[in-house]
Amino acid sequence: MDLRHAARSVALTWCLTAACWHGAPLAPPVPVATVPFDSYGGAIYVPAIIDGDSVWLMLDTGLSRTGLDRDWAVTAGVATADTAASTAVVKSLRLGA
Repeated sequence: MDLRHAARSVALTWCLTAACWHGAPLAPPVPVATVPFDSYGGAIYVPAIIDGDSVWLMLDTGLSRTGLDRDWAVTAGVATADTAASTAVVKSLRLGA
């Protein structure tokens, strides 16, 4: 066991016993939001409303940007039919109910 692993174990034990525990049970964290989802084909989909139009978005925490289907974006009025444009601005995005 290396020194860092041993120090982590000691700190965790100390926190769970005397320093942080204080005899009361630990409360679960308060959720910021609860969003329903559907799992399909190994991906997670969440219901959303973009500029008033209901859609299912594939949740990918590894992306730094949100991608929308160009045809849908044109139909919903989010983007123009200009194929040279690679970005669009949405007025509102809501996840869940």
